[in-house]
Order: sequence, then C-alpha cells, then structure tokens
Amino acid sequence: FYSVKWRNLEFPPPNTQTSQWLLVAESEEWSDELAEEMTKLGQSTTQVSLSKASQKTAFWDTYLNESIDGIIWNTGLFAGDLTDSDPYTRLHCESVVSLLTALKRNEIETLPRGLQFLTTHAVNASESDTVNPDSAQWWGFGKVVGNEYPYLRSRIIDLLESSNCKHLCEVLLSEAR
Repeated sequence: FYSVKWRNLEFPPPNTQTSQWLLVAESEEWSDELAEEMTKLGQSTTQVSLSKASQKTAFWDTYLNESIDGIIWNTGLFAGDLTDSDPYTRLHCESVVSLLTALKRNEIETLPRGLQFLTTHAVNASESDTVNPDSAQWWGFGKVVGNEYPYLRSRIIDLLESSNCKHLCEVLLSEAR
C-alpha cells in the first residue's frame, strides 16, 4: 500500500496586508475568538453563523456584495462526537454548494486569500491519533472544490484541539499552498 511520513513545515512569514474575510461557523464563540485575533493582526472580518444561514444562494449575496478576499469555513471544529452526522453533513455541504453557486453568479472569479476549510482530527499525524470520519469527509469534498474551482485557491487545514487562534491566524495568513 503506502505510508505517510509527517514532517514539520516552516511557514513563510504571514502576509499582513489588510484583507476582508468571511468567517463561517456553527459556533459564534469560535468565530468571535478568531475575529478578535484577526482584527489584532489588521484583518477585517464578517461573521456568518451557519445555524442562521440558508442553503439558498440569495442568502450569500448579502455577504458577497462586499469585497471578500478570503473565506474561512469551520466544518465543525471541536464539535466533539456527533450523535447524528447526517444533518451536520447536509447543512455544511448544501451551504458550501450554495456559496459556490453565489460566487459564480456574482462573477467572483478569484479569492486572493482563498477558501479555507478547517477540520479537526480528519487525518492521523501519529499512531495515537483518532480520526473523526465527520471531519475526514471534508478532505475529499475540499479536494473536489479545489479541482472544480481552482481560482478560489482552496485549502484544507486540519488542527489539533489544542491549537490556539493565534497559531491558526499565522497559518491562515501564510501563503503556503
């Protein structure tokens, strides 16, 4: 079969040019914390609560009228065990597809800062790690988005629960692709 050998990666220095970010998440607490850290770094953010989001593309038009440089999509970071993953998957997938449709309809042809999906425990970096299938599915979905919409510069970032927002911001602002 194959084997994976993980190695540490040194990111280039963060690109601190001020940009407008759309933060999409189920947890407003998480979005507030990330928005606060991004603001400290000179970034501008607009938060979208996925629980209030509509799968209709018109919902996203409100947010896309602004100049958006990047989108951070929290796929359920630190949500823990889900008792029923079907509604979770359906809500996120339908919302991402409606966002992609809205981007196309609004003729947004590029996102300079990219579309960044955040997962937790989607891959195992060591033998002791446990993989969460609800997070792992985003790696396949994210790859498809990257292939179908290369101009959006998508990437998938898998984090540990112990990751802090400051470190996450450094990763989000890096140009490593």
